[in-house]
Amino acid sequence: MRSSVTVSVPGSTSNLGAGFDCIGVAVERRLTVTARQAAGPDGAPVTIERRGTLNAVASPPDQDLLYRGFLKACQVAGRTVPLSLVLTAESDIPVARGLGSSAAATVAGAAAATALLELGLGDDALAALCTEVEGHPDNVAPAVYGGALLVLREPRGGLTVTRLAIHDSLVFVFAVPDFVVETKQARAVLPATVLHATAVEAAARSAALVHGLTHAEPRLLAAGLDDVLHVRTKEPLLRLVQQQRIARESISGLYLYCSIDRALRQRQLLARRVREDEPTLASSLTGREAVDEELKAALVLFLSMLNEKQRRLYAGLESLKLGYGGDQRIADFIGMDPHTIAKGRRELAEHDLDIERIRKVGGGRRHAEKKRPKSSRKLKS
Repeated sequence: MRSSVTVSVPGSTSNLGAGFDCIGVAVERRLTVTARQAAGPDGAPVTIERRGTLNAVASPPDQDLLYRGFLKACQVAGRTVPLSLVLTAESDIPVARGLGSSAAATVAGAAAATALLELGLGDDALAALCTEVEGHPDNVAPAVYGGALLVLREPRGGLTVTRLAIHDSLVFVFAVPDFVVETKQARAVLPATVLHATAVEAAARSAALVHGLTHAEPRLLAAGLDDVLHVRTKEPLLRLVQQQRIARESISGLYLYCSIDRALRQRQLLARRVREDEPTLASSLTGREAVDEELKAALVLFLSMLNEKQRRLYAGLESLKLGYGGDQRIADFIGMDPHTIAKGRRELAEHDLDIERIRKVGGGRRHAEKKRPKSSRKLKS
């Protein structure tokens, strides 16, 4: 065991364009940590001294990703963590800004353990164990190997990491936002599923990105940097929050976007909590494959008591709860055309809730008019 070691790890940018969760690039912002065995000021098993951007981190030392990476490396190597460990860390990687601060901390901790205790763990082992801790291989891999990388998870565990060629004429520029967005919070607004057509488009754009980076082909780069899986969902919501036009509150680990007015927001939060405790058609379809026959019978009876517009508004509401694919799932269950359900969703969004008026003015079939057939000749008396 060495008396002290110092390691330096780069930050990274991942979800590069259409390379969602699979393409990452190291950036020249670094986290440096010095590990040594020494008695901490309070006799704790681990003491972490934070400097630079890490001053914004408030997690307890034993939950800090620096220590969790250190601990995981020891566990993989079958070694115990030294008593009275001190980690002194300094970083210029912005925290919670999408530049891989969490991955850098995890890798720095694991690399420090490997060097301090001479564990003999190679880069591949570090990448695998740090991914288990941090969860994002497209950030972990650039922090370990550097450069631009394509990272795939193996079906039976482990990672396949491939270095991507970047054309010499390309220069990377990143912008650091002036607000914090944690990864878990940002992903909370993403849909659980996407349409097949969207998935096909995303795959095609990711292939265009890889080729565009290699050959600096402008059209392919433009297509590959236009993400269809997550940016279009998060961007409008974040912009509205920044402009203080809407507020967001955490409900059951997810974010609810609601009114900026405090009193109205409290009512919305209360209504959401009450609704979460009540069973609904959407929750029944989400929670299990087979829906009870009693629920089906009750729903048929309930829908029979509604007029045409009320039925599509109700179906549209349940579809909104399900998210992507909701129109079709509700349609399959209640036997309603998915386009009708989509219309109900639009009416809810447009606050078109006049249930006495079933159709728009001028809607429906035109009245048939009886017309006397014309004769090419005059009738003779």
